[in-house]
Amino acid sequence: MAFETIRQALVDPSLADGTVAACLLSGIQVGLLDDEIAKDWAFQVIEARELPAVEIIEVATARHRSDLCEALKDVRGDRDGQLAGRILLRHLFVELSAGRMDVWIAAASSELIARNMDLPEEVYYKFMILHDYLHLAHQGVNGTVAGMTDELLEHLESSSSMDLR
Repeated sequence: MAFETIRQALVDPSLADGTVAACLLSGIQVGLLDDEIAKDWAFQVIEARELPAVEIIEVATARHRSDLCEALKDVRGDRDGQLAGRILLRHLFVELSAGRMDVWIAAASSELIARNMDLPEEVYYKFMILHDYLHLAHQGVNGTVAGMTDELLEHLESSSSMDLR
């Protein structure tokens, strides 16, 4: 799986450290991101700043996933959960549309992200319904898996817009 969408977001200087940390933490928790992406970000921040925050140093030096997750929770700065969620949804959209992600992983992950990242309830409910309809399509009860994949892609694209609030 490619992570260009996530890596691009991590180097965006307009994003607060807390928002980046929230994005990384959620991505790790839902199984989309590995620990190294968070550590790479922390090392980039350490190199770029004269006095990096100790919490970011702790992210870079964490030896275990549990320590890494705790360090990401402790990173200071504004935490815009919606923006962090939209970044992750954009990642899902890019990966699914490129054929690098299984539709089942994208459907389950999008539902978790929408629920956990302060996205509007209607966004979460739509992902939940699409996930359920994907199961029905797989069982041959309603629609097709290809059709549900297209609907999921459409909702991922609209839900990862930076205009969402």
